[in-house]
Amino acid sequence: MIEPAGPRRSGRDEVTEAVGLADSPTCGDVVRVTLDINRRRLIVRTGFRVYGCGSAMARTSHALQAIEGKTVEQARLVTQASATREAFPENGNGGCAAVEQAVLAALDDFVRQRG
Repeated sequence: MIEPAGPRRSGRDEVTEAVGLADSPTCGDVVRVTLDINRRRLIVRTGFRVYGCGSAMARTSHALQAIEGKTVEQARLVTQASATREAFPENGNGGCAAVEQAVLAALDDFVRQRG
């Protein structure tokens, strides 16, 4: 179940909570990502829940560290570049793209909510 998301106040700055959910049919991992994004479109806080392997948990944590503090647009570019790298098994990273899909879904959720 996904909790309601949307604008809320955090301290003095209004933030929007964006939620993304994705799964990987090949390995069965499910990744749920939450991003708190302020009015300036900066990602001020991230959170996640992973139902799957330790590798998916580590990748999710690393992906969210890479986008925290970035704008929505910068985060999209970073995530898309990561998804492109992960699509090629010769990189030794495996092919599970649930992490990137969940982040992109959360960014899309923010755009739907705030435009």
